[in-house]
Amino acid sequence: MNKRQKYALVNPEGEVVTVVSPGFDLWENYSSQGENIVVCVDEDAYTDTELTETLVWDFQAQSWKPRETRPGKHYKWKNGRWNADNPAALAELRKQRQIKLASTDWTQLADCPLSTYEKEAWTIYRQKLREVPRTFANIRDLDEVVWPKKPGED
Repeated sequence: MNKRQKYALVNPEGEVVTVVSPGFDLWENYSSQGENIVVCVDEDAYTDTELTETLVWDFQAQSWKPRETRPGKHYKWKNGRWNADNPAALAELRKQRQIKLASTDWTQLADCPLSTYEKEAWTIYRQKLREVPRTFANIRDLDEVVWPKKPGED
C-alpha cells in the first residue's frame, strides 16, 4: 500500500516555508527559491500546522524535531532558536501609532468643538503617541507597549 505524500519547502534554518500536496508543480513554483530544499513527508505523519509551527527540519539527522512555540508574532527562527525581529515589531508599532494619530486629527482642526483645555489635552496625548516608537525602540513584541491614555480615559 502506497502512502500519500506531501512536500515541505524548508529554508536553510530548517523552518518550513510552505507545504504542498502532490499535483502542485513544486519545481515550477519553487525551483528558484535559493537555498531552500524540498522534504517529502507522509501525508498522515504531520499536519500542515505541525510542520509550519511546531517542527523544524534537522539537516544533520535528516529528520523533524520539535521546537518551542513562537513567543510572539515578531520572532524569526534563526540559529536553532526564536529571535526577536525588532525592525518588524517597530514597523507594526509605527503603523498602529499612525492609526491612533489619524483617529485624533479632528481634535486639532480650527473648527473643532472642543474647549481650549480639551484641545490642549488632545495635543499632549498626540505628542505622547509620537514618542512611543522612541520609548519602545528595543521592542520585541507589541504586548510590551504601554499606550498613552486618551483624554478622559483616566
